Amino acid sequence: MAEMSPLRRRMIEDMTVRNLSPATQRSYVHAVAKFSRYFGCSPDRLDLEDVRAFQVHLVANGISWAALNQTVCALRFFYGVTLGHGEIPERISYAREPRKLPVVLNTDEVVRFLEAVPSLKTRAALTTDPDVSAPVVLGHGGAGTAKPSIPDLPPRSTEPSRLRDWGLR
Repeated sequence: MAEMSPLRRRMIEDMTVRNLSPATQRSYVHAVAKFSRYFGCSPDRLDLEDVRAFQVHLVANGISWAALNQTVCALRFFYGVTLGHGEIPERISYAREPRKLPVVLNTDEVVRFLEAVPSLKTRAALTTDPDVSAPVVLGHGGAGTAKPSIPDLPPRSTEPSRLRDWGLR
C-alpha cells in the first residue's frame, strides 16, 4: 500500500481532533480523493472554479442530492479546516432537496377513502376548505412515492349522484 500523503494525513488528523466519526472520515477522504482524481492533481492546487466544475460533473452523472451534499461537506471541510481558506467554504453551494409532487388520487380512490371515514364530522372536515368554501380533499404525499393506504371496502356504486354527494362532480 502506498504511503499516505502529508495532506491526507493532515485532513484525517483535523477530522479526528474534531471527533468526526470513522464513517464520516472515510466518506470525506473518499470525496476529496475523487475530486483530486477528476482533475489529476493535488486538491490543494484546485480552486473554487474547479469545485464548481466538479459539482457540475457529479450532477451530470446523476449523483443524488444527498451524496452531492456529502461531497460538498467534505470539500468545505478540506478547504476551510485543512487548508485554512476561510473564504472558500462559504462559497461552495449545497444542493437543495428536490421537491416531490404529491400523490393524486383518482375519483374512485377518493370515494373509497371518504367512505372509510367513520364520522360525518371528520368527512366534512376532509372535504371542505374554509378559505374557499368549496369541497377539496387534503392529501399527504407520505415518505416518498408510495400511495396512501386505502382500506378495501365492499364494492359500492360510483354513480354520479353519489359523487355529487361527495362534491366530486
